[in-house]
Amino acid sequence: MMHLTWFLAGFLLLSCGRADPSGVSVVTPADLVIKNAHIYTVNRDKSVASVMAVKGGRIVYVGSGREIENHIGPQTTIEDLHGHFILPGFIQGIKIRGAVSGINLFSGNSIEEYRRSVEIFIAENPNQQVIVGMGWRPQVFSSRRPHKEMLDQINDLIPIILFSADSASIWTNSEGLAAAGIDNDTENPEGGLIVKDEDGMAVGLLRGRGATALLQKLIPEGRSTDYREAILRVHKLAPSRGVTTAYEVGIPPKSHREQIADMETLSGLSPLDLRVRTAFTVSPGITEAQLRVLQGLAKHYTSEDFQIGSVSVSALDHQATSTDMHVNMEPVEIDRMARLIQRANRQNFSVQLYAGNRAGTERALAALLQLEAVAKRQRNSILGASIASAGELQRFAQGSIVAVLHPGQIPSKRVHPDRSGAGRFFPVGVTLVSGYAWLPGGPDTPLAGIQSGVRRRIPLSAMIETVTLNGAFANGLEAETGSLEKGKWADFIVLDRNLFQIPVEEITRARVLRTYYKGRLVHDSDNPHTSGLPAR
Repeated sequence: MMHLTWFLAGFLLLSCGRADPSGVSVVTPADLVIKNAHIYTVNRDKSVASVMAVKGGRIVYVGSGREIENHIGPQTTIEDLHGHFILPGFIQGIKIRGAVSGINLFSGNSIEEYRRSVEIFIAENPNQQVIVGMGWRPQVFSSRRPHKEMLDQINDLIPIILFSADSASIWTNSEGLAAAGIDNDTENPEGGLIVKDEDGMAVGLLRGRGATALLQKLIPEGRSTDYREAILRVHKLAPSRGVTTAYEVGIPPKSHREQIADMETLSGLSPLDLRVRTAFTVSPGITEAQLRVLQGLAKHYTSEDFQIGSVSVSALDHQATSTDMHVNMEPVEIDRMARLIQRANRQNFSVQLYAGNRAGTERALAALLQLEAVAKRQRNSILGASIASAGELQRFAQGSIVAVLHPGQIPSKRVHPDRSGAGRFFPVGVTLVSGYAWLPGGPDTPLAGIQSGVRRRIPLSAMIETVTLNGAFANGLEAETGSLEKGKWADFIVLDRNLFQIPVEEITRARVLRTYYKGRLVHDSDNPHTSGLPAR
């Protein structure tokens, strides 16, 4: 979750013309012209265009008229797309830092789907000594909660360590608890909770950084790469999935020294073939002086393609004294979180407040609304919220909060239109951003997140927005990317089929033929070695 002031002021467009001595405007030829395409712009009117011109990496014309001929010169590259479908590049949450190469549970929507994914992975990887996965969501369990017995039925001989979608909780089996030295008498570590039942028995659920660290130490070091290698891995695979902007989700805890070391590995990495946004992990009690130091580091390590614009803290850190998934909120905790947001904002950081359950979401929401009362004109953005009903979603419409949610938790019917009368799918002040996170190297693509939402009867147009314009909005990039409009970066993808003309079950079968980042071809399915960054 973030609290952040969004400046919606316009920016200076690149000059695309000049005047000759007679005073007649002469258009400077474009570098690239796209013709004969089905371009779904994702602009305010959701218009469809057929031609587009790119100069200096930015769009200088998009439409359907003959004006495109004015942008063609001797050096212009002209691409005839033969009617292929074009979308803005995907803006996607990605697990970068400390990524685990294991089971992808993000697209699962039931306990049985989670179990089946674990079973398949173990069958296909019989020599694994520790099974690691990520992406389960507490709300999938409804009134139940993750329990070791669900995993023991699959395998109780090797540790199974499954991180929640926000990395703030771990679901494990009996062997996982035993290997970590956790039994019924183990006390809660500082900043963590070992969940136990009414009889005092550890159930296999650990929450908060202090507790999850007990299981993290079981994961072989070889499962995680250093940050530079992790970025390069994302860089290699993201364009082929249509991802042009990646923002990091579920950031695991690290000391400031470790995080600085991560940043230092990125020297000489730019330019990249995609835009990367990441965050520093912090504790709720971080001081403004410490945040000032982090802002200095952020500026030092910032490049055009890589930026650290946020600090990340889990709303679960305040819940280490209760076994109840629906704990009551203490005013002091809400005030503490609100003060953290204010301190971070003064240092030009947005704040990602991860809430993996209803209690954390309510706590974060209360803190944001407390700030809303002080700063009416500010917008709040929430990452990792777990919203399960229309009633809860309605509450996010108070003030002007932008909720970054999981498609599986969104009501399947229209709530009410926004103030503009455009009839958006979500309430006033609420913007859906896909909670689906793509794991580099995994079998799924961002299209899986779109398909997941459409299956729940969310309009396809709304789901496309979650990974394009809304994703840009949540990351403060709405003036730069997210839709195909004049003046924005030419971040776009070419698909082999029109998503509006195929059955829902075929969405994930669509193939990314080409990906362009800032007008530069960074993926071509006919030439898989396309890349603007040399191998290192």
